[in-house]
Amino acid sequence: MALDNILLIDDDEVANQLHQKLIQKLKLAKNIFTEKDGRDGLDFIRQRYYGFHSLPSLIILDLNMPVMDGVDFLKEICHSDLLFVNRIPIAVLTNSVHPEEDMKRITEIRNCYYISKPLTEEKLLQVIEQAFVE
Repeated sequence: MALDNILLIDDDEVANQLHQKLIQKLKLAKNIFTEKDGRDGLDFIRQRYYGFHSLPSLIILDLNMPVMDGVDFLKEICHSDLLFVNRIPIAVLTNSVHPEEDMKRITEIRNCYYISKPLTEEKLLQVIEQAFVE
């Protein structure tokens, strides 16, 4: 199953490149876009929306980033007035030393898929199955 668009939001360029290669290897998306922080991710979504382009089918979001972190990005998405944006499945990636606290903070904001870094083929396929097959 190939999704139309996957948006990767992570300040780590190497992680973005590795995740792109993994998505390409698994042929999971027609298009893969990357942004370096939550603010740029929101700007990307707004540009797609107002430009009448397809929105991301899935967002893979790093939790810890400069400018706007993943938590603030999630809050903005939840309060967005753009139709259907708050329905986009989001997989939150983190290498946190306190994963339980992060999961609690995230689920208080929005239902997301929580993935500990590194993103692997198995973890990514599990998210795809949960988000689009079940």
